[in-house]
Amino acid sequence: MPTVAEAPPPLSPFDQIRAGLRDLYLSDPRPWIVGFSGGKDSTMVASVVFEVVAGIPDELRTKPIAVLSTNAPPSNTV
Repeated sequence: MPTVAEAPPPLSPFDQIRAGLRDLYLSDPRPWIVGFSGGKDSTMVASVVFEVVAGIPDELRTKPIAVLSTNAPPSNTV
């Protein structure tokens, strides 16, 4: 009797973001500019971008990526 292969578990939201970044990197030849202020949000974005790109094979890693340091003042949430 044939067996039915189980579907892989769904990707977590974070893995979906990684997969989307990878697909975008590979499908669009335009260079990327990543804004970086040193805050928690831009640190996370820069980290994920570099993590994703580092996982792409060298021969497919051709897109220029620049990190633009910005001097944003701290947010006032009051």
